[in-house]
Amino acid sequence: GPGRPERRGKSTIVSLVARFYDVSGGVIRVDGVNLRMLDTGHYREQLGMVLQDPYLFHGTVLDNIRYGLPTASLGAVVDAAKDLLDAEGATVWEYQAAEHMLQMRVARGLDAIRIPADRGIVGECVRTLAAINVPDCYADERFNRDVDRATGRRTRCMLTLPLIGDDDQL
Repeated sequence: GPGRPERRGKSTIVSLVARFYDVSGGVIRVDGVNLRMLDTGHYREQLGMVLQDPYLFHGTVLDNIRYGLPTASLGAVVDAAKDLLDAEGATVWEYQAAEHMLQMRVARGLDAIRIPADRGIVGECVRTLAAINVPDCYADERFNRDVDRATGRRTRCMLTLPLIGDDDQL
């Protein structure tokens, strides 16, 4: 009726397809194979769901990306984030507090690059501990073009996230 959410079983179907529940009668098939015959763990690794009731995880961005595989290496986390965002590249800058410098840690095929931690968009991320989304780097005065010159690449857009550890440190 009016003012009541539609209850048509969408969440129930998703729960059955994800095998959170088994059907009490009949068979659910995926690509013609009885869902009960599939390895549940492997099968669920292939699924992605967006539920009606969103849930925000606690912890850091790094913790949330590692949610499905807590022992994932930093390189694997960066690759997963890059794939998720359909990004051409990804870089992790390690904050070296004693020297107040940032050093590029994960960039395939590049030598280490070090910059002062108070420069550029990455430096602002260090100062504010906030995520920064820049749709056009060359239009943003904070962008440090020295990094592009050193890498020979052209950064078009940037999503900068602080990776904060269990000790609340970068």
